[in-house]
Amino acid sequence: MKSSAKALAIVFAMAVLAVGIQTQNANAQGQSANAGYVTVLDVAKVFKNYPPFAQKLKQIEGEAQVLRDKIQQQQQQLQSEAQSVINTYKLGTPERKQAEGALEQKRAKMMTESRHAQTDLLNREAKLYFDTYVKMNQIVSAYAKQAGISLVIRFESDPIDRENRGAVIKGVNRNIVYQNSMDITVAIIKQMHAEAGLTFDVNSIK
Repeated sequence: MKSSAKALAIVFAMAVLAVGIQTQNANAQGQSANAGYVTVLDVAKVFKNYPPFAQKLKQIEGEAQVLRDKIQQQQQQLQSEAQSVINTYKLGTPERKQAEGALEQKRAKMMTESRHAQTDLLNREAKLYFDTYVKMNQIVSAYAKQAGISLVIRFESDPIDRENRGAVIKGVNRNIVYQNSMDITVAIIKQMHAEAGLTFDVNSIK
């Protein structure tokens, strides 16, 4: 269900919004909040390189593909049965009406079951994004406080695909135009691996 997963990504992108962290240096009178550093974080890269998230997302996508195949098979079966009804019974006969009614009930049941299954997958995916975001936010907060960072701004480090119009439009609208060695993405990925008891290899980052 890759096409669905891509569509869902738009919905779930809300779960990976910018992470803003302010230190306790700023008070109620609006005194300076610039006592620490400002850094950037590639949130999408953190998600992509966090094995517990990537593995569970792959599992959900696999189940979604199985569901899509099942729905397609059921639809083909219904079409075959509908054609059989047309070939077997004359239009307007009681037998034809009864067969068509049974077929319609079967179609309605299939649609209801598939809709429930799709909703379950959507909810599981949303929970996965939310739980991972919360985990990341906790680690970023702790890291920022320890390192004296006042603000962490979300950015995207992937190069812009000039052949993809959508990617170009998205790229030129990025909030961060330039940053010089202020990226804490690798450090956060490393810490998330450590918290999950996983071995970290910087060369494996995608």
